[in-house]
Amino acid sequence: MYNEGVPRYPDDIEVTVLAYGYGVKMYKDTTDAIEDATRAILQQCERSKSVRRVISTGSVITASPLREDGKGYKEFANESCWTPLGLPIDHSNEFMDDYLSSKCIAEKELVKYNDSPSESRAFDVVVLLLGLVGGDTLLPYINESQHFMLSPFTGIEPYHNALRVVGEGVRVQANTNKLVELGFKFKYRAEEVLDGSVDCGKKLGVLSVADQGS
Repeated sequence: MYNEGVPRYPDDIEVTVLAYGYGVKMYKDTTDAIEDATRAILQQCERSKSVRRVISTGSVITASPLREDGKGYKEFANESCWTPLGLPIDHSNEFMDDYLSSKCIAEKELVKYNDSPSESRAFDVVVLLLGLVGGDTLLPYINESQHFMLSPFTGIEPYHNALRVVGEGVRVQANTNKLVELGFKFKYRAEEVLDGSVDCGKKLGVLSVADQGS
């Protein structure tokens, strides 16, 4: 939680985190708080003695193939890519810059756990870098990812504008060799995911049959 009266964004922000079993601790900035909170989560999982794998929902925003100096892109996007921090990014804003920084710090702290010798690790850590997640849903409403996918039909401007931004600029291929070597198999093609999103949109009343055909 944030101390009342303390600004949320300046570099000298003072953050208070109240965690079960840890009491109150003061942090010099959000980076310090994020790193410590991530370590605390891993420690609690270790203490449970029952956790065998920690799966964290990450974000593809942390895995840009942009080079560290901001000059050009790597040949492929894969698990070695980390979005360089502190560089100006097109179409970004203060909120997105803070979000990117927080996610990168937390995800690096998580995957660092796997650097420990295997015999001393209580579990493995997996970070799933999600872009858009489409298809059907168990939710009674359309989620954010599906709104983006359906925006060419719905015409909802913020979502549609974001798709247009994604379609601009350099194309970098994803390298999925490591996933395939580990036994991962792609169950659905992109076309099937998009078709499933459209069917879901109709089911939940976001799309009509007329929308799909237009």
